[in-house]
Amino acid sequence: MPPKAKKFEAPPPPPPEPSPLENVPEEIRNLSPDQCPFTVSWQPVVVVLEGMPGPDVVGIKKTLKRMGIIRIINPSELVVRTTAEHPLYNDAMALLEAHQTSGFSWETLSVPPSIASKLLTARFEHDEEVDWKVELTRRKALLQQRLQTVEQADAIAASAKAALDAAQAKLNDYRRSLREAVEARQARVQAHAAAIAAGLDPPSDMDDGDDEDDDLNSDERKQEEAALVDAVDAIRGPLKSAQTQADEVATLKAEAEAGLTSKFVVTQPYVLDNLVDISSQMILDYLACKVPVRAVLLGTLAPQGADGSGHPGGVGAGD
Repeated sequence: MPPKAKKFEAPPPPPPEPSPLENVPEEIRNLSPDQCPFTVSWQPVVVVLEGMPGPDVVGIKKTLKRMGIIRIINPSELVVRTTAEHPLYNDAMALLEAHQTSGFSWETLSVPPSIASKLLTARFEHDEEVDWKVELTRRKALLQQRLQTVEQADAIAASAKAALDAAQAKLNDYRRSLREAVEARQARVQAHAAAIAAGLDPPSDMDDGDDEDDDLNSDERKQEEAALVDAVDAIRGPLKSAQTQADEVATLKAEAEAGLTSKFVVTQPYVLDNLVDISSQMILDYLACKVPVRAVLLGTLAPQGADGSGHPGGVGAGD
């Protein structure tokens, strides 16, 4: 009997990049799209940039990816990463098996646009969900930060207000004690004068009040009151600043609260990378499969074509 054919096993894909969801709280990771608190308008924009002469295209792509401006998708890698749950799993594995049994590695697999487009659609749907969950996490973190800032600002303003109230109360108590002392002195002076007018000897604790009057109007008394007034005035400035700061952060908090449900609008650029056997027809096929290709820059480093056009018999710049 001929040996039983060994079942094809897909090669291991390259290590996955860290998922942004790793920094998303579990309660947000588990949300379904209909539980998102804001409207999502997420649109992918696909760019093809291959074989341009002159600049370091690979370096440019890596730089733009590192800056978070673009995301790079390799269609052959999408095939390798296809899971058994995906509707195109059998088609993807058949394509990969035929390619590898011919002695080629998955990196050189040319993926038909009819298959690549469906894998891209699944990737876009995945990225859209990841992006709004990351955005929701950012918005909630911002709101929490603003709430803490408001609490701190309110506490500072309340502390300054309490300090002002205490200083004002101390000044009021001092002035009240002076007023009561003046009233008491006036009462004693009147009693003293009445006793003399009646031909009576005034009590020993009654006098004309001259010494006490001098004490109430002494420089020391005036300096004490001036110091209390200065203490009150010194607190008014910081209190005003604290209240202004509290009002400003309260406005920022209100903006963060409103932002929690504001529309999330994203236009996400993607670069299709490692397109094997690329041609103008391939790009047209991608467009026919509803892949949102919005820019195509194709070139070649090959020598001048036989027709003298500068383009070899393949795809040239401007095709």
